[in-house]
Order: sequence, then C-alpha cells, then structure tokens
Amino acid sequence: MKLLAVFDEIYKTRSVSRAGENLGLPQTSVSLALGRLRRCFNDPLFVRTRDGMQPTPRAAQLVQPLRQALALLQSATEQQDEFNPASSSRTFRIAMTDISHLEFLPALVNKVAKLAPNVCIEVLRITSETTQLLESGEADLAIG
Repeated sequence: MKLLAVFDEIYKTRSVSRAGENLGLPQTSVSLALGRLRRCFNDPLFVRTRDGMQPTPRAAQLVQPLRQALALLQSATEQQDEFNPASSSRTFRIAMTDISHLEFLPALVNKVAKLAPNVCIEVLRITSETTQLLESGEADLAIG
C-alpha cells in the first residue's frame, strides 16, 4: 500500500522530495520505494527532467488502476471495527494443554466475565490438528 501511495504522490507532485514531504517520509525512503516500483514494473516509471519527474508512458497507463487499487485498500483498512469487549458477544476458541487449563483458564474466565460479560470461551485440547484449526480460523489461540 505504501508503494502505491508513493507512486501516486510522485505522479501528482512530479517530485520525489515533495512526495516524501506530503507522505511524511524521508526523501531516501521515497527513492528506495521508487526503485522497488521500477523493478516491479520493469520500467523507469518517472524520468528526471528540468520540469520535474515526468511519468513514462507505462506510468501513465498504470496511474488509474493503481489509484483504484489504493482507494480499495484504504477503504478496507478504514472499515476495521474496533473490538469493544463490553458489547461483544463473540465466542473465542482456545486450544490449551492440560496444565494451561489449571494455571491460566480460571484467571482468564474471571477477567473475561468482568470486562466482556457476553463473550464466550470455548476450550479445545491441543492435538496434532491444532495447527490446522488455527490456520482455518476454527481456533483463535493456542496456549501450551
């Protein structure tokens, strides 16, 4: 996402330095990002002229699709809901070892009851399938 923002800002400002200022990045970081973009697209993308950094024909082709992609990514990241334990009614599935049941679970249940009264904790035993459960999202956490 940062690379797309760098591309867009250089395109708008025609300057690596001004792009960095606008993005709150040092000029060297913008230059490095431009290098990565150039390698990614196998094109210089912007060439230095006396009028600033001019986009190549390839950059001109890419500007609209990359701006659309950047807008979609920004929209997706802005829509993240903040977790509010007091109003959540989520069920968390936690895989635990036997010793974790004894040492960790009682304190966790007490804390959840106080801070998140509608949250449920479902406890699973750690097995050889625990990794797959975590990867698939069927378990949220494993404590061993």
